[in-house]
Amino acid sequence: MSKFTEYDGLKKPKELTLHKALKLSYLDNNKKKKKLLKKYGYRLDESLSNHNQTVGYNAHSKKLLMATTGTHNYDDVKTDLQLAFGNLKRTRRYNEAKETLNRANEKYSDKKNTLLTGHSLGGTITGYLPYDKNTRAFAVNSGATIGQQTRDRQGKLTNYRVKGDIISGLSSGHNFQNTLDINVPKRGRNTTEQAINQGFDRHSTDALKGTKLFI
Repeated sequence: MSKFTEYDGLKKPKELTLHKALKLSYLDNNKKKKKLLKKYGYRLDESLSNHNQTVGYNAHSKKLLMATTGTHNYDDVKTDLQLAFGNLKRTRRYNEAKETLNRANEKYSDKKNTLLTGHSLGGTITGYLPYDKNTRAFAVNSGATIGQQTRDRQGKLTNYRVKGDIISGLSSGHNFQNTLDINVPKRGRNTTEQAINQGFDRHSTDALKGTKLFI
């Protein structure tokens, strides 16, 4: 049985969007994570969460969520280099995420669904984690090893790639199942500002703000 057996009192929680799930993984403290998760009927599992993975559980819908962050420190840069040479599964970041997911699946054995999300390096890691039959995964702007091909996930993995993003653009010729190209919404008072903002937004989770992506 899972630790959280009672719904937290939200009668009609909002539907969690992919953008919010990805943003969750970058929040810098548990107080902020708890506040965001509560809006959507989830509770933060502090025993499984850290600065690389955020794990939440919705006891009402019995949904398990794990959001994996992208590159955010020097050690992650070394992981990116390992990824470039096809050695992602040998890295600490990948194996930490895999172990966290295994522990979460065991702890919340009454779950009905598992939702995995990740951005950039986190998206790449998400794409290679082991899935059970009730798992859906959503990756945004994943990095790639030149020449790699991802495993067939039978529709369980959806990969979003923002047009013009250099990092995910390296995967343009790869066999990513269910890859969807999306445009960055225009924001700014004039065309110059819009061009600058698009440049910053292409590899950002904010690129999803104007896209209705529900998980």
